[in-house]
Amino acid sequence: MRENLTHARDRLLNWLSRQVPAWLLLLVLMISVAGILLPWRTDSTAELLVEMAALYKTIGSKPQALQKLDEAVQSGIHTADALGHAGELYRTLGEYDKAVEILVRAVRRDRGNPEYRLSLARSYGGAGQHQEAISEYERLIESEPGNWRHHRELGREYEALQDYDQAIAQYSQVGDLAPDSVTGPYQLGNLYRQLERYDEAIAAYQRAMEIDPEHYWSYLYSGFSYAGKRDYPRAIEQYEAAIEVAPENENAYYYLGEAHLAQGHFDRALEPYQKAVDRKEDWTEPHLGLGKVYLFFGDCGQAMPEFALVLESDADNLLAQEGVAACVE
Repeated sequence: MRENLTHARDRLLNWLSRQVPAWLLLLVLMISVAGILLPWRTDSTAELLVEMAALYKTIGSKPQALQKLDEAVQSGIHTADALGHAGELYRTLGEYDKAVEILVRAVRRDRGNPEYRLSLARSYGGAGQHQEAISEYERLIESEPGNWRHHRELGREYEALQDYDQAIAQYSQVGDLAPDSVTGPYQLGNLYRQLERYDEAIAAYQRAMEIDPEHYWSYLYSGFSYAGKRDYPRAIEQYEAAIEVAPENENAYYYLGEAHLAQGHFDRALEPYQKAVDRKEDWTEPHLGLGKVYLFFGDCGQAMPEFALVLESDADNLLAQEGVAACVE
């Protein structure tokens, strides 16, 4: 019964956050405190404070949400349900150490609840306690062996510990359990690329693109991998494919410009750099690229504003400083 009420509450809060102003949602909060309207109120002060914290979080008031959670803990939380709810709120608010403390208590009271253990595993990871997170994910896998998401998160924890063989094994397991999802090969590609195992990365991204031909990031990072091999023509092919998939995204334009510049094709680099700037004006890297192109063609009138913009946000940028110096000589 309480689970149904919790789901109903969450749906109502989500709807309220989209439909009504914050002052009206706060009015609902005040009514709930008085016990006039909301059917899920409890007689427990601590549980009511947790519900208040959830409402404050819904309207984006993090300080008040944390205050109510702290008050709930001080007043004494005893039920597994309230402990689990409070711990998850702490986690989503970025208070991982507090989340761990509360969720350990929730798990002790209800060891068979996978939601509490999952929240605890995530909290351990957020707190940098990766070995503890691994232990929790392994317990989750024992109870839910077909859940590929647990293997993905376990892989991330191993990756954080730089145990790359174990991370690769977990991401491969994701691919086996969810062959229709890009997640497994995409995670493998990212890890192989970071390890500069570019051929393996490219193969993994290719599998992801076969599963989802419009997976933008696989095209983009496949381009990164080819660029890592200094195979710029193939990198350009991947960046252009990414642009076809998501022409509104600025990233592929910038890296397309970089690939052209790496081959000395300054004339071809100008347009993609400009398109990157058009889509994200405050991104300094394509401005630096434009400055280098204009400087190559001897157009300091166009180059200087680009270098100046870069130096406004990064006064120590050596390339921009050298560009300015070259123009004032």
